[in-house]
Amino acid sequence: MKLAAILLLLCRPCAAVELPADARARARAVCDMAAEFLQRIKTQAIGESSVAAVRSANPDRKQARAEDELSQAASLLRDRTLYGAADRRDEALLRAAYRALAVTYMARAVPSADRQLQDEITDKLRGWSLFYSRDGMPDKLSGCIMSSSRRLSPQALMQAGWRDYARDIALRAKGAPGMPGGARASGDTASLDEALASLLRVCETSTGADADRAQCLYLTALAYEALSMADYSARPEEPAVSSAPAAGEPQPASTATFAAAPPQAAETSGPQRYSPDFDPKTVYRKDSPSVVAIICYGDNGYGDIGSGSLIDASGLVLTNAHVVIQDSTGKPYPRIEAYFKPLTMTGDRARDLANPAKVAVLNWDAALDLALVRVDGAPSRARPLALGDSSAVSVGDRVAAIGHPEQGGFWTLTTGVVSAVVSGIGGAAGKDVFQTDASINRGNSGGPLLDAAGNIIGVNTLMARRASDGMAITAVNFAIKSEVARKWLEQNGVKTSFAAQTAASNIRTTATESAAAPLTESKPYDIDDMLDERAKAMKDMENLEREMRGEIDRRAGKN
Repeated sequence: MKLAAILLLLCRPCAAVELPADARARARAVCDMAAEFLQRIKTQAIGESSVAAVRSANPDRKQARAEDELSQAASLLRDRTLYGAADRRDEALLRAAYRALAVTYMARAVPSADRQLQDEITDKLRGWSLFYSRDGMPDKLSGCIMSSSRRLSPQALMQAGWRDYARDIALRAKGAPGMPGGARASGDTASLDEALASLLRVCETSTGADADRAQCLYLTALAYEALSMADYSARPEEPAVSSAPAAGEPQPASTATFAAAPPQAAETSGPQRYSPDFDPKTVYRKDSPSVVAIICYGDNGYGDIGSGSLIDASGLVLTNAHVVIQDSTGKPYPRIEAYFKPLTMTGDRARDLANPAKVAVLNWDAALDLALVRVDGAPSRARPLALGDSSAVSVGDRVAAIGHPEQGGFWTLTTGVVSAVVSGIGGAAGKDVFQTDASINRGNSGGPLLDAAGNIIGVNTLMARRASDGMAITAVNFAIKSEVARKWLEQNGVKTSFAAQTAASNIRTTATESAAAPLTESKPYDIDDMLDERAKAMKDMENLEREMRGEIDRRAGKN
């Protein structure tokens, strides 16, 4: 489908959509439609986050749980398929799960859709009739779906047995053995994943006109339909890649050094040497100025937010690869900004994030999920963080994490303990991690896991939230060991050296410092609002610069 035709369709939200039959072309068309729709609702300011919003299109708790179980089943089956471990039954079950999700989002779109879109939904659902019996859908449920969509609703689906059907798929998927994460789908499928994630955030948290809510739910259904036809041949993992800096960008010097904590003796009986008195306030005041917020923007309107740690006075920052590398392209995001913590935070994002710093991605390793970037203009109060000796860390040691969790505040502090040590997580050789119950969420990725002395002992990278049967998992988070990061940095030309040990007594702040630096004044943020605000601010700045250049040219012409 040509982009002009897609734009025409989106100008008339309820117009019929004729998608290409080819799976790859269909995926691209849905991605284009989603990007244009998301841009339009942001421009019209109807996509404001409202977590407490209640709409008739929202599912009830039972349906929501069934949808969640179905999504988890699809993830499990998809991992098996990508790793080549799935048989035909597994792949058929995966595609049935995505079609079932497409059906429920179609039903959720109906109550707020106008007549034209309701008729389009009817035609679409009837067009899928071939799959209903093939997927093992009960006759009562398929009959409900095949009837006029004007009578279709989430409640009608539930009464016709959709929840039992969805849970049956989830239970059958549960029997499939799990696989390690890390395999990547083709570029078109990865782009479809990004489009779906953004649509789901808008569907579940936004308020606005009924027609726009219906259109968002409908596009989400089309994304799930496209996933039911997508290519799941695995994309082989790429070796560690070094991205060439742009012209004029300094190369990472082979002699660059950063502070690292000295190796410590293994734990022995007697007083614990590695964990002095743990004071979260001290760790936060010492280290939070050196934790950066990283905001990435893609050309397709998608983006991401993560964290990073300053490890060298020249501006080297250690973070996760998945923060700065766009999954759909396997390359750095086209535009990346970093922000250092302001001296005084106000809780107003426009003021707290008023000074973006340029970012250049120097190196990354997708398998280890590590990346090194250079950030311009680090303030003097941001002192490089030391890499601690992760071999001296024991289960039960107290730790802290600093980052920017979505729906939380920027430069948030959380604390916990080291819960376990895991080797080769996700099937990646050498990717050894600490498991911790310190709270880590989206936005914390790439940030530091800190010991009592304020040294980096891990790079926060993963969190577990749902088991394959849909049950919630809490307090299971992972951080890549500092020793893994140190070896990777040295392999990529960044020479490390150990600095003198910092005693816990030497990092305590005075009462005056404590009064001047409250722990956090940040307010919760939503990732879509955040990216939209920053994009608008940059656009305003570009317009201002253009106007200034024009005025200078006009004055020069008069002279």
